[in-house]
Amino acid sequence: MSNTVFRLREIQPDAHYEVTDLDTEKKRTITGKELMNDELKVHLAKNPDSTLIMYRCEHK
Repeated sequence: MSNTVFRLREIQPDAHYEVTDLDTEKKRTITGKELMNDELKVHLAKNPDSTLIMYRCEHK
């Protein structure tokens, strides 16, 4: 089991981002500020393992 943290760049702190785990199809919405401060944490069930995460800015 492993956790990996990714520091994202060019994030707009006041924007909202939809983060999708394409393996499980779980979606969540998070602010840019939260992504910048908490970073993007990814849990992998085994070692080695992989996952595909997509994030996009939600324009309103």
